[in-house]
Amino acid sequence: MNREGAFLVTGATGFLGAYITAELLRRGHHVIALVRPRYGRSPEQRMRTILDYFTLDPQIRFQVVEAYLERPGLGLEKSFAAKLKSSGYQVFHCAADTSFAARKSRQIEAANIQGLANVFLAARGCSHFHHMSTAYVAGKRRGICLEKLEEQEDFHNPYERTKHAAEQLITELCAAAGTRLSVYRPSVVYGDSRTGRSLGFTALYYPVKTLLFLKDTLTRDIEKNRGKRASRLGARLLADGKIEMPICFPGGEGGLNLIPVDYLVRAVMALMDAGTEGIHHIVNTRLSGVERILDFIRQAYAIVGLTICKEKSTVRNSALQQLMDNYMESYYPYFRDRRQFDDSRGAPVLARAGIQCPQLDLATFKRCMDYAIRTGWGKGGRQSKGSLARPGRTIPPW
Repeated sequence: MNREGAFLVTGATGFLGAYITAELLRRGHHVIALVRPRYGRSPEQRMRTILDYFTLDPQIRFQVVEAYLERPGLGLEKSFAAKLKSSGYQVFHCAADTSFAARKSRQIEAANIQGLANVFLAARGCSHFHHMSTAYVAGKRRGICLEKLEEQEDFHNPYERTKHAAEQLITELCAAAGTRLSVYRPSVVYGDSRTGRSLGFTALYYPVKTLLFLKDTLTRDIEKNRGKRASRLGARLLADGKIEMPICFPGGEGGLNLIPVDYLVRAVMALMDAGTEGIHHIVNTRLSGVERILDFIRQAYAIVGLTICKEKSTVRNSALQQLMDNYMESYYPYFRDRRQFDDSRGAPVLARAGIQCPQLDLATFKRCMDYAIRTGWGKGGRQSKGSLARPGRTIPPW
């Protein structure tokens, strides 16, 4: 790939988009980031935070343009919009609404489907469209999931459904315009396997965040309130300092398909360098079983009482279990996933480049989670999507 090439990037302040943007800049590409103001901060301020995070020189070939993906034409100035349509830039579309909540379906559709259409139409002069999707466009499909568009009507949540529809849409748009298209389908992405750092704290982080929230709250109750609430929930502090919380998680066969963000970035860049087109799964060929993840949590954070439930058990009727289920229900389908995501199209490219997916071990797990804890589960302590700290969300007085 031409190192002098230019990229228009959406989602550059998000988790995956920020890592992709940083790598493109490191490789000498000129990047134009489409960013909206948010949280009282301008697009330039938001991108400065990303450059600082990656210790990138703010003088590099980089441009920030205020844009609103939900608006036709993206709300761009006319002069820039006209230049964009005839520029021949490559587009890297990472922006997405990753919420699972059914109540937000219309918002998710607007971001993941209409937003994508708006980006393509605004940049219809692009030479190559790179679309960040997800392996979970497979919805509830079982068995082997292929690297192609497959009809699917049953999904676990609006995120899966809208990303599936987005793939269909961008495929049609690119085919009609004669635009090259690459679609990247990562599985569950966590932080950097080498440093533990991350800009996102959902997915793998969420059960850990939930358990530590419960542990801290119940420990305070035991130490300051004689454990009245903890006792009602079946929790107790043991003599060795560990806390026992009887909670079971769906498990057994299968597990989580986990990849670190550094692997995702290396894989995407290798596929881009090879000039590949079409759909590519970026996944782990080895699953991380739930029992293994729970063992990491037991060892790292002194929590016991965590078990695997293949079928309904008495503990699942407890107040503490119900509380955990309320937090985790939308994540459970991914806990015992037995599917195989075919990666035969991209695997030879990655093998030639010497790129392999690092496996999650205890040291990596603790490095990633400790970083999340130190940073307050989000930049500046602000809680990320799916936060436990939403208004009014506390342990009920059972």
